[in-house]
Amino acid sequence: KSFYDLNPTEKQIHLVQQIWQTKLNSCKQLLREKTKTIFPDNNPIVNMNLLPIDEFVPVMCAIIEARLVTLEQRTQVIMEFINTSSQ
Repeated sequence: KSFYDLNPTEKQIHLVQQIWQTKLNSCKQLLREKTKTIFPDNNPIVNMNLLPIDEFVPVMCAIIEARLVTLEQRTQVIMEFINTSSQ
């Protein structure tokens, strides 16, 4: 089920878009810096525990958190590829 299928309010939509964009920007920044070999291996991606939980019902929180995990997993896969191809 999509977050948008749950009929979120405009405020919830705005908040979740900010959360997802912040996570995406964090992942992109990490990849840019990783390709420049600034970070050592095993550098964790910034943890996004910034959800204003009181603004969302539990099912929305689950969807939001799943999206954050997916973004982080994709970034980790790209980082592994970068590490493998640079060796």
